[in-house]
Amino acid sequence: TMTAKNKRSKSKSSSTNANELKNDTAVKETAKKNATSSPSLNDAKRPFTKAQLCAILFLMAGLSRLREFSTALSEEHGEKCMSYLHDEGTCGNGSFKSLIQVKYFSGISLASLVFAFVWQLWISEHHFLKLISCLSFSPLFTTVLAVVALNSSEGGSLDSTKTLYICMIAMSLFVMAAPSSAENLPFLPDNRPVNVKAVSLQAVALWSLLGATAWEIVRVVLSKHDGGLQNALLKTSNVLPGPAMALVYFWVVDKFSMILLYAFAIVHFPVFKQRAILLAACLIKLLEFYNFLPNMMEPWHDQELLKKLTMGLAVASGLAWLGP
Repeated sequence: TMTAKNKRSKSKSSSTNANELKNDTAVKETAKKNATSSPSLNDAKRPFTKAQLCAILFLMAGLSRLREFSTALSEEHGEKCMSYLHDEGTCGNGSFKSLIQVKYFSGISLASLVFAFVWQLWISEHHFLKLISCLSFSPLFTTVLAVVALNSSEGGSLDSTKTLYICMIAMSLFVMAAPSSAENLPFLPDNRPVNVKAVSLQAVALWSLLGATAWEIVRVVLSKHDGGLQNALLKTSNVLPGPAMALVYFWVVDKFSMILLYAFAIVHFPVFKQRAILLAACLIKLLEFYNFLPNMMEPWHDQELLKKLTMGLAVASGLAWLGP
């Protein structure tokens, strides 16, 4: 009798232990599921998303390049220029700093526009990844293309060490920012509607900005200036030699990147986000009109026309920002 009672008590205790183990396992699995589904815990473990981290690196790289151009503008003997071109005839040319100034100003405009897009998409990961893919094409990939085209041209080339450095930075960022799926590619039909209007006052203003920027590129590339492409931007007092073409190439990269950004806003942004981009564009154009154009060391070709166009775009962007 005692043996039977002992057996029954042992079986009860073993079944109780088994139930407790099952309950503990179920509680742990539920806790794991809750932890993975909780956005606050995820955010605590990962302070930045992939898109946010890429955007920060993009802006840091851009600011680093702007600092280099700012240093080059303040130098008297062109040390920074020599580290890139190794050409005394170019770096010692009295008009070359004017071309550095052009690239410096276009870099400020592009960085400001990129910052406005990053601000609008900081917590929208889906469209943020599309923007990063757009930036990985231009200015990243187009910068590499510009370096390759420059080194294969007759006029001049960059220093081999600087060429390798630029390409390594660009490709490292490209590998990090490259789209992981077709959903992250920009300008493709989106499965997530965001109430984008094909026709609106804001879209018309963005198309105007896009068209004007494209015209700036076309008028320089197709100008067929007697002194070459390096002399197609400015009315310089000294004819610029071939290696100065590098800055024109990089200026084109900046302008083409702006075209893609305006197109991105047209295709992917609802009206309220388009308004924010138009406000940024308005401020950038006002900066160009009141600061960049008047403070040029040497004037642009068709500078008066550019002044009118810049102010017209500022007014159009401002009206579209305020409009219905």
